[in-house]
Amino acid sequence: MIKHLYKYIAIIVIAIIFSSGFVGANNIQSVDDLAYAVAIGIDVGETERIKVTFQFTMPNSSGENNAGETAPAVIDTVEAACIDSAVNLVNTFVSKEVNLSHCKVIVISEELARSGISKEIYSLMNKVQVRPDSNVIISTTTAQEYIESVKPGLENLVAKFYEILPRSSEYTGFTSDIQLIDFFRNLESKATEPVAILGHAVSASITGTSTSSSGSGGGNASSEGSVPSQSTAGQGGGESGTQPQGQAGQSGQGGTQQQGQTGQTGQGGQGGTQQQGQGGASQGQGDSGSGGQGGGSEESGSGKKDNLPADNGIENVGLAVFKDDKMVGTLSKTETLSHLIITNKLKSCRLSIPDPEDETKAIDFFLTADSKPKIKVSILNGTPYISIDVKMNGRISSINQISEDISDERITEIERYASHYLETHISNYLYKTSKEFNSDISGLGQYAIGNFKTRSEFEEYNWLDNFDNAFFNVNTEVKVRSNFLLIGT
Repeated sequence: MIKHLYKYIAIIVIAIIFSSGFVGANNIQSVDDLAYAVAIGIDVGETERIKVTFQFTMPNSSGENNAGETAPAVIDTVEAACIDSAVNLVNTFVSKEVNLSHCKVIVISEELARSGISKEIYSLMNKVQVRPDSNVIISTTTAQEYIESVKPGLENLVAKFYEILPRSSEYTGFTSDIQLIDFFRNLESKATEPVAILGHAVSASITGTSTSSSGSGGGNASSEGSVPSQSTAGQGGGESGTQPQGQAGQSGQGGTQQQGQTGQTGQGGQGGTQQQGQGGASQGQGDSGSGGQGGGSEESGSGKKDNLPADNGIENVGLAVFKDDKMVGTLSKTETLSHLIITNKLKSCRLSIPDPEDETKAIDFFLTADSKPKIKVSILNGTPYISIDVKMNGRISSINQISEDISDERITEIERYASHYLETHISNYLYKTSKEFNSDISGLGQYAIGNFKTRSEFEEYNWLDNFDNAFFNVNTEVKVRSNFLLIGT
């Protein structure tokens, strides 16, 4: 009798295990039933708190029939009180359910960022579908203009374009790969402040032209007085906006400027202001030439930005600096390079400095980090004293002449000049973030924790509010490699 009982129990258990695999099969959604958003833009709303722009791609747009063509994208914009309400509102008039699991970038307008974005960051982090490795971009134009201006000329899929674009920081030093999880972690930290990618729609009035269409939706939605709009992004053509690499104080084609020199203005303007380049590039700001040998520092900010051509309609150059959840300023490309060096995120870049023998000419370097920066923080009478030692390798890639007079003395002179040049720019960057922004985006507070016995003592010291009292001692050593120079015969 007991044997039969065990037999029946075993049969029931096996039946339950097999049947459980079919439970909910009717709820499985096909890829064709979902609308995948690859980018989200957040602006200040007119009738509601925020205006949210969703960029969708066609699931079957990468087929063989249209190989070589840019995949079309559909853009929808709604106004709502929060991101969750915006998603629900879009779901009421599109034919597919909105899915954020493939979102690559979060674009936030500078106007909204300066008023505080903690609510939006927390909301995105709490959404299971949103990937923590999505990039955070602060656009000096509106987020909607930024998204509408994207034209991935060298990529068939806009999602792939968004994924690859931030990687340029690995070989330019112009920007950094800032992800949502990085921004959130720094926002919650007591030892560092958030920073985000600084973006810009180069010519929104030209590249952002869109036509109204019904797209994938079926009619208009009416909720909370908001009016959704929809546009279809045209297919991009031509070459993508590859930008010149890592040359401080220079712009690319269509807006050329000579290398920024100590205390001198760039070509074609006062105070280092670059002339507007061809192809609709906006006017930028070059080196201001302030202070000492090779000590020019670039200015950046709203209306003062680096002038770089970008055929894809957008450019990501510089970083947006935050104090708590509010944007307080921006970094130029040279200041961004300094930030990458201090945070040990620079892999390589190209940098041009004036020739110490003739400052009207330039020497081009291919820079790589020799080792991680050595940072030491001391607290004396309540004031932070920060010592930073930086070692870099610089391979000379070009010089003003091909000759046999590149002696050891000449190399030593170039090393000394390049070291001073970088040291001055790094010091300017540190004092700017400390005195002007009072924002420790370099994470130097992590090195200050050792001065306190407990974590509570460190928090009571309130490092983030005392950072503006810091003093810096920067020592930079550039080891020059010249074995790639051509020697005259």
